[in-house]
Amino acid sequence: MLEHRLKMTVVPWDDPRFTQLLDAACACITKERLDLDSRAAAELVQRMLRAAGYADAIVEYHRTADDYLKARATWTVLRDGTTRADARPH
Repeated sequence: MLEHRLKMTVVPWDDPRFTQLLDAACACITKERLDLDSRAAAELVQRMLRAAGYADAIVEYHRTADDYLKARATWTVLRDGTTRADARPH
């Protein structure tokens, strides 16, 4: 079985409530045995963040063919639906 890898950048990275909700949503995805490196997981996390009060939250999903072969993906999680200018790895 392949290990699924995810690189995540969070904007803003210094909002404790937002990052805790994001971590909880990812844990829920993993508990349900969904692959975090999937587009479906990104969409579900976005819906969870919005349902938790972050109506403008966006989870951008990026994956190249090489990423697919190596079972990895990149998410950019935007609390306010803004740009990635202030992004830092999570």
